[in-house]
Amino acid sequence: MKIGIIGLKNSGKSSLFDILTGHLSSSSEKPGEVRNGILTVKDDRVDFIQECFDSKKKSYSNLELVDLPALQFVKNPEDRNASKILEEARNCDALIQVIREFSNPAVPYPEFGVDPVQEKLTFDSELILTNLITVENRISRIEAMQKKLKDYAQPGEIEVLRLCKKTLEDEKPLSTLDLDNNSQKMIRGFQFMTLKPKINIVNLDESRIEDSNEIVSKLESEFPSEKGSFEGICCQAEKEILELPEGERVEFRNEMGIKEGAAQKVVEKLITSLKLIRFLTGGDTEARSWLIPHGLTAPAAGRAIHTDIEKGFIRAEVIKYSDMLIYKSENKCKDMGCYRLEGKEYIVDDGDIIYFRFNV
Repeated sequence: MKIGIIGLKNSGKSSLFDILTGHLSSSSEKPGEVRNGILTVKDDRVDFIQECFDSKKKSYSNLELVDLPALQFVKNPEDRNASKILEEARNCDALIQVIREFSNPAVPYPEFGVDPVQEKLTFDSELILTNLITVENRISRIEAMQKKLKDYAQPGEIEVLRLCKKTLEDEKPLSTLDLDNNSQKMIRGFQFMTLKPKINIVNLDESRIEDSNEIVSKLESEFPSEKGSFEGICCQAEKEILELPEGERVEFRNEMGIKEGAAQKVVEKLITSLKLIRFLTGGDTEARSWLIPHGLTAPAAGRAIHTDIEKGFIRAEVIKYSDMLIYKSENKCKDMGCYRLEGKEYIVDDGDIIYFRFNV
């Protein structure tokens, strides 16, 4: 799963990428380059599963991060680079938008100064405009071609596009639309950025860390359709923590008033936004968590491990994590009737410990 990090220039977008990937930028890296990295989705349950199965090692799920070019805010629309960002972001499954709240004279400001609400409005308007151009071009193409071929477009496509056009003209993202499955399929190929799941990270000033909840509440009141997607993080402080020995990081966070690390905050927001769950596997060799969309059947969930599991699925042998917490071993769970056999229609739940039976 690929997550794109977006934002205006000097918002702290690349700093967040460094924090989430554990990477410290070097002078050899050129500003504006696309960078790729991995965000490890840690899960404390894996530690417990490793103990229960006496596994030799443990592994966590990963998310692929892409640090996209910053949006250059300039007065002349023709000089802006939103279309380039869109091209880079087409293959991203979700977006992290970074919004500047910190004041630092050494880091140039946008012309409107440090104003998180205005910064988000500015960036969002660029994405809306880019999507609007795409919609208008497609509508014009359909109207022109239908004079020659009446069945040129899918039935109902132009009506859905006109609805999208009206929404974008009202300066609303396409994510505010309540589209049925068929309508969603019709426009899926356009990879509209305003339709992608998104979380908003507010890059706080060190002096405002304790005001994080107040700042987030203000932004949520300004952008009610994105309520719950905002999180405050001080990237400067987090980068300083990253440079410390691991044993000193917790103490430094406590001194700064940071209750939870940036990576964990972002992971929790992404899991909620993307409607993801994690199932677990355990054995002699490895204990591991697997990240999948909520609502998958057992065979589809098995695909996260290997496509052969889905193709040759026979059954899933399932233990609930809550039962493993009580009985602490696979054999004891079997003895207590907590070891269940599930078929192809079983919907995997968060925390399920699964052993897949399959044959190809």
